Amino acid sequence: MEVVARQTDGVGVTYLEAPVDGSTSGEIYTAQPIHIDHFSKGKFAGNVGIGTDPSDAYVLSANGTIRAREIKVDSEIWADYVFDNDYKLMPIEQVANFIDENGHLPNIPNAKTVKKDGISVGEMNAKLLEKIEELTLYVIKQQQAMDEVKQKMQKQDEIINTLQMKLNQKL
Repeated sequence: MEVVARQTDGVGVTYLEAPVDGSTSGEIYTAQPIHIDHFSKGKFAGNVGIGTDPSDAYVLSANGTIRAREIKVDSEIWADYVFDNDYKLMPIEQVANFIDENGHLPNIPNAKTVKKDGISVGEMNAKLLEKIEELTLYVIKQQQAMDEVKQKMQKQDEIINTLQMKLNQKL
């Protein structure tokens, strides 16, 4: 794909025009005109804004929806600790109380915080996985409790059947 760079009129901002889907072009803004020395080994060196001015805080800023075939996020934290033997799974009653009091899950930011600060995709994926793994543990505990109830009911059915047979023999 060929990328064309042009200097905008009098603003001192350069944008690159590149086909997005074969029929349209997109704009990539940079804080200063792009010179050949901005490219190092085929990579652009500097902060870029797509549909917006570049930000000093982020390498890439976009004003709009970003579509990709795949996004890879490197993360130092992952939620496998939930399955460690010493992990303290919050009792489900406490989870319910927390939700009643706070309106969101424990260890998950509320909507106001997300709206104000945004989220880190890698960190949020780890937190969501933590919740999925906790749900899995709750389901396993619930299944174990149901299996115990089934066994007790089977024993009670056996006792009832035995008593019914004895009662029928006496009549």
